[in-house]
Parts: sequence; C-alpha cells; structure tokens
Amino acid sequence: MKDDLKGSDGGIYRSDGLTTHYNKSFIPYIKLEELTGGSVFAYLACQTQVNKYAKRIGLKEGVPVDKDYIKMSFYRKAADFYKERVDYVNNCIEQGIPIDNRKGYAATLDIIDLIAPQVFSAHNRPVLAGSNLSYDLESVILNK
Repeated sequence: MKDDLKGSDGGIYRSDGLTTHYNKSFIPYIKLEELTGGSVFAYLACQTQVNKYAKRIGLKEGVPVDKDYIKMSFYRKAADFYKERVDYVNNCIEQGIPIDNRKGYAATLDIIDLIAPQVFSAHNRPVLAGSNLSYDLESVILNK
C-alpha cells in the first residue's frame, strides 16, 4: 500500500484514511463490539477515536496535521455509520417492530446495566441502589 499521507509515525494510510492495520484490527474489533454491546456501543467506540484525533491534531511529533485530520474523518464516517444503525434500532423499539440484525443491534443487558443509573439520575428518575435494571426495565419505564 502506498502511503498517501506521509509522516514518521510508521502508519501507511490511503488518502481516505484506511490502512492495512485498520482492516486487520479496528474493523474486526468494532464489528465484535457491536455484536457484544449493540450498535450504540460500536458508535461510542468510534466517537472516542474521533474525540482523540480532534484533540491531538497537529500535536503529535512527526505526524502532519492532514494525516490526523484524515484519520479523524475515517473514524467520524465509521461513527456516522453506527449512529444510523443506532437510530434504526431506536426506531424499531419505538414502533414495536422486530430489529433486523443486518441493520443494527440493540444494546445488550450489561451495557444497559452500566449506563442506566447515570441516565435515570441525570433525568431525576429514581434508581434503586444495586438494582439490575436490565431485568426490570419495563417497570422502571412504566413508572415515568
């Protein structure tokens, strides 16, 4: 692969931000994240990379600004893709229709348990200490 972006960081990137190590590591990783945590989990994993590159543009020695910008753009495109999948899942849930896993995955119970206390607390909703919300989520929602 020809390095279109240059730089002394060792990475060889095409002008669209793809690189062989993304194909070998990031893409299989993010697909697995979606399977194990839902489309929202994959979206958040991509978004953290966008945030990382946005904050480091022009700061890493030997890496041209354009290279970090293109890397950030790659992760933003991936985040946008998973955000569409999150929106699809949310739409299915709102409409009460089955989710086609070719189009997105619902958050897994462990992800719900991880974030639910913060979500409910942020919206002044009671959360029982130590409760496992993923198994009693219906009653929590019904008490809104």
